[in-house]
Amino acid sequence: VASNAVLEALGDVELKTLSVDASGAGNGTVKGFAFASAGVLAVKGLSAVPGRLDVPFTFDHCTGIENISKWTLVIDGAPSKKYCARASDSGVSIFSTGTLIYIK
Repeated sequence: VASNAVLEALGDVELKTLSVDASGAGNGTVKGFAFASAGVLAVKGLSAVPGRLDVPFTFDHCTGIENISKWTLVIDGAPSKKYCARASDSGVSIFSTGTLIYIK
């Protein structure tokens, strides 16, 4: 999902991979998808994460976005054990691993 782009499901579609461009200035939209219990979140264009980085985009009529926290996080082509991801209706937040307190 690139800046200002819309990725829309045609019918019942379960996503197991989501690629996000974090380098853009605008927000993209993911619309109408169900997110699998396991998958890969690939983030490109990500500079250093100073503890937390929010990648803003919109989930519109999607189900299972909470599953993204269980997915494998790939940053600029390399799997990352140094960071983890959490999703909300307003996008994805990338956090440093270690002690994490997540207040919803």
